[in-house]
Amino acid sequence: MSGIAGIYHLDGRPVDDEVDRMVETIEHRGPDGISTWQNNSVGLGHCMLETTPEDQFESLPLVDRTGNFAITADARIDNRRELIKKLEIRVPRERPITDAEIILAAYKKWGQSCPRELLGAFAFSVWDATEERLFCARDHFGVKPLVYHKSENSFLFGSCTKSVLTYEKENIGLNEKRISDYISNTFENKKYTFYDGVKKIEPGSYISVTNKKVVENKYYSLRIKENKMGEEKAFKKMRSLLLESVKARLRAKRKPFILLSGGLDSSSICAAANQVSSEVNTLSTIYGDYDQCDEREYIESVLNYGNYNHSVHEYKKNKHVSIIPEIIKYQKEPFYAPNISGTWERYKSIKNSTKVILDGHAGNEVVSPGYGRLVELARNGEWIKLYKNLWNGLNPLGVTRSIELFSGYLAKHGDKAVEDRGWKYSMGQKIARALVRLRSKVKSKSSSKIKWEDVINSSFASRVNAEERRHEYRRGSPARALSESERHHKTLSGNLFSHTFDVNDRASSAHGLERRYPFLHKPLVEFCLSLPANMKRRNGWGRFVLRKAMDGLLPEDVLWRRNQANFLPLLRDGLRSKRDTLSDLFDGDIFEWQSYIDRQTAETLVTRLSDENNKSLGSQELFLLWRLAVLGYWLEEESCAKVQET
Repeated sequence: MSGIAGIYHLDGRPVDDEVDRMVETIEHRGPDGISTWQNNSVGLGHCMLETTPEDQFESLPLVDRTGNFAITADARIDNRRELIKKLEIRVPRERPITDAEIILAAYKKWGQSCPRELLGAFAFSVWDATEERLFCARDHFGVKPLVYHKSENSFLFGSCTKSVLTYEKENIGLNEKRISDYISNTFENKKYTFYDGVKKIEPGSYISVTNKKVVENKYYSLRIKENKMGEEKAFKKMRSLLLESVKARLRAKRKPFILLSGGLDSSSICAAANQVSSEVNTLSTIYGDYDQCDEREYIESVLNYGNYNHSVHEYKKNKHVSIIPEIIKYQKEPFYAPNISGTWERYKSIKNSTKVILDGHAGNEVVSPGYGRLVELARNGEWIKLYKNLWNGLNPLGVTRSIELFSGYLAKHGDKAVEDRGWKYSMGQKIARALVRLRSKVKSKSSSKIKWEDVINSSFASRVNAEERRHEYRRGSPARALSESERHHKTLSGNLFSHTFDVNDRASSAHGLERRYPFLHKPLVEFCLSLPANMKRRNGWGRFVLRKAMDGLLPEDVLWRRNQANFLPLLRDGLRSKRDTLSDLFDGDIFEWQSYIDRQTAETLVTRLSDENNKSLGSQELFLLWRLAVLGYWLEEESCAKVQET
């Protein structure tokens, strides 16, 4: 986890101190050294965080012997041996080859096709003097962030918006469409940020910049390829790929920590690490009196099943709101997930012990819970099997919830079965639709929930076409897919999936940490996507292939665990403890100056939160209130920054 930045003046004027100022804004990403390089109209910068054994031998930006090529990179390359052999790189006796040297050699050999040959997580930029071209690329899934801004005469890039805004802030305004999408919980676009003109390079993409044009191209897109491998071979393959990925991500200068929650994903990573490493450090968060969040039973079960050096972090109650301003200074954009406050404190507790952390993030999306399988069963007329899947999967919730979901699937997806199988199925679908209508009427009468449409300022919503944007996003949602393979592909290719890595990166880098994701190993992702639906969901068990793959490496109670921790009480108590602060925020100048929300409706949310016995604020309302709070603090930060500039 390093930080990179750079500038290319397209009109040919020389770079002055612009790059120095850009890297100064992200110096927290490089506690192990900051350096810059300028050559006429091009400048590159780097902030070093030494996380791999090779990093201590790396000096970036790196210029090759000819002086024609220069590179700055935030990268971890996993297929090092293969590339060193393929590129015929001479390895010095006194030191190893660094990852940046491998990337530069790959660029020299394959040019703009080089990212296709790399495995790992990377964001890098190469200045090619022979072509007078700046080349910027981002890894296949967007683990490493990379943003850019093109003005009339300059092209700027960096690991985050802070570095780009340093140089062009006066010419860059707020992106109101992005603000609207944030309020409505919409992820309409992979490229845009909260600032007009500052864009993300998409995952699996590169940008080629000359003084004549800027061209962005995709070098990688996920493809659905059917896998006809036998089940036992598939289970072994799944285990093998996960072990391979964990081993690659354990490559570190200091011993990494694995964040162990007791869930299937993080537990699988710990078990895999136990197979490939003699020493495994783990860290778990304990939530005190919150029984809904208590996963100690499963954490201890995992620890007793292997050999771990375990540490515990105690959750600090009611920090959700008070810590937002601190987080905003590093995020520089509003963020979604309330659990970032707990993550922030966890990073503080561990930052002096390591520089690398592994966790199970993205495991659910990569392996897939197989909800598309339920749609397939409804469409194919396998309705008994559908109900059994729902009943087995939701056993703790009982018959009512199973029937409710069963009716919903038949009402929405039963048309094909009716067409193929006749009147009996037609009657079943009619009954299902009647039940759905009845439930909808009951809910509409009893519901007084406040939705995003109620809280967004109506004239602002109209100006940016908020409802239309939300509807368009929902039309392309994975939940609308008609098969498991389509749903799985949409999830992995979706805007939300890649967005989370940007937020996670900024949170970990603020504490001098690099966060790694074993489930985001390209061969593993492609393998999971290729599997048939019944390998992802069977008899009510999602991520079936992972459960079978880890059989023997994890205890049974973790392997076949049904329940999940409920962190909603943490958010409710966190917001409730700061209700006066929230009232002041919504009543303050910032939302009068920036009329993005209906302040009276926002205040109603806070008022309903104030009743200690009031549980009527549902999860969606709590998340909405959280987003409004984060938005308010971000706008205040932006306002303060503008005052300081003037």
